[in-house]
Amino acid sequence: MSQAEVAFRYAGRSGLRVERGGVHLGLATTERRTFVDGRAERADLVGAALLVVAHVAAARYDTPEGAGVRLADPFVTTGDGAVRFESLSGCGRVAARLDLLPGGLELADHPAGTTNVELGPRVRELLGGVLPRDPVRLEVGAAGQTLIPPGARLHERRVMLPAHWVRTLAELPALTAAMTVRAELGTRHARSFVRSLPADPSARQARPTRDTLRLVADTEADAARPDAVLVAAPAALRELEPLLRHANALRVWADAATGASWWELDLPHARLGVGMGLDPAGGEREAVVDHLAAAPDAATGRLGYDLHDRRWYARRIPVGRDLLEPTDRTATA
Repeated sequence: MSQAEVAFRYAGRSGLRVERGGVHLGLATTERRTFVDGRAERADLVGAALLVVAHVAAARYDTPEGAGVRLADPFVTTGDGAVRFESLSGCGRVAARLDLLPGGLELADHPAGTTNVELGPRVRELLGGVLPRDPVRLEVGAAGQTLIPPGARLHERRVMLPAHWVRTLAELPALTAAMTVRAELGTRHARSFVRSLPADPSARQARPTRDTLRLVADTEADAARPDAVLVAAPAALRELEPLLRHANALRVWADAATGASWWELDLPHARLGVGMGLDPAGGEREAVVDHLAAAPDAATGRLGYDLHDRRWYARRIPVGRDLLEPTDRTATA
């Protein structure tokens, strides 16, 4: 099966309210239960970082225009005291994940799990507004912020999901698990590097120097150095720019065998990462299969991977699992 139709149905509507009593963010889910009910530190950071996840879901990074047909909605994974929002771009080349960490959360006890969340144009517009530094009341569940009245038509969006897109989403944790740290940039150097990135979608190479990264042309001799990092989608890194002033550091991981990389901002009580080069072909594809043989559950979309903590966690992708066909090596691992 090369693709399948998927329907995203929501009984509630996502929304954001800023009132005298505080900020309230309610996100509607496809699954009919409550996943998150509590408070998170820094409404301004949560809103800006969640907007990056939403932007990646609605974008393509293989064309100069950048806009594209949104495939799957972002999804949330809860468990171990953390709340993780994740998305994959329409082209399948770029992923984003926001990890809200236990130190900045006060949560009621609900079963762990994974489900899609509604982050459409209306919610993205609200998240792009000016938000205070106050804590935010965060609710993630069927009702979102507003439950659709009984008898009213549910909010529904249908898309055709390609099998290769679902495969990329499922295999992402195995790709990241094979990466090693290549660089760590302080706030000033991270801001300078990100602002130096071109707007066109052409891939670039970046070479670590003493305190920062330097873009090099593919024709330069040092572009092929083993410590060089492929910047497969420069425009995707520009998504991090609004958060750079809040970051403690920008850490860069990469895997030379696949060309994939992960760029993660260390934020107060959170981490925001962007991955790129996630759809390798040819010889690089063989390296991906080798990585999956070491973690067969990742090939079926049942695991996530936290690079910072170097550990696996339960993350069952909520759509398209019937499109996953394990390779011979992962099926027998």
